[in-house]
Amino acid sequence: MAALQTIFALFSQGDHLIVSLDLYGGTYRLLERIMSRFGVTATYVDTNDLDALESNYKPNTKAVLIETPTNPLMMVTDLELVCSWAKKKGILTIVDNTLADAVLPAADRAWRRYRHSQCDQIFGRAQ
Repeated sequence: MAALQTIFALFSQGDHLIVSLDLYGGTYRLLERIMSRFGVTATYVDTNDLDALESNYKPNTKAVLIETPTNPLMMVTDLELVCSWAKKKGILTIVDNTLADAVLPAADRAWRRYRHSQCDQIFGRAQ
């Protein structure tokens, strides 16, 4: 949550975010109870549905926040598809993949821990 709060500090009053429809309740509450007080709005969509992304894009949309796999339903978003769409729109893509360790093979997890150990420490993620 601290990492997301830090990222959300990039946004200002009047900014809009497109967010995964299924996501961790703490993230939802952070957006709806805290960020909304600062004038940041969020629209929740199926991030695998490009039509939904496109129809919910607004001139003040600054980012798309993807949780993949999601909590609690373990839905997976096609990151290449969404990142390509966001890049064309000139907006940020934010990915919360906290639950990825639960679905990746053990060998891949070990490699990722080694390769990203510094990043994990910066964001305070327990291994």
